[in-house]
Amino acid sequence: MSDGMKYIVVVALGHEQPVIFSPLLEHYSVAGNRRVVSAGRCRIYLEDGKLRVWCGGGSVSLKLVSRGKQDAALILSELERHCE
Repeated sequence: MSDGMKYIVVVALGHEQPVIFSPLLEHYSVAGNRRVVSAGRCRIYLEDGKLRVWCGGGSVSLKLVSRGKQDAALILSELERHCE
């Protein structure tokens, strides 16, 4: 499995929203002036015919770490909502 993509979780209109982006970009450049509560790397993959998400690591530039399973559940929820 590759290193995956990078992500941040921002607070927008009172709700946490994941933003997934290329590993070639820096976390801080995508974050801009948004309120960021979590950052790291994620992998999205199929296992036993089900969509899975793994999150981990962190962001040196934002001085934040991943919330692991909490962020993975948020990303998976957003993907499932948009893929119905």
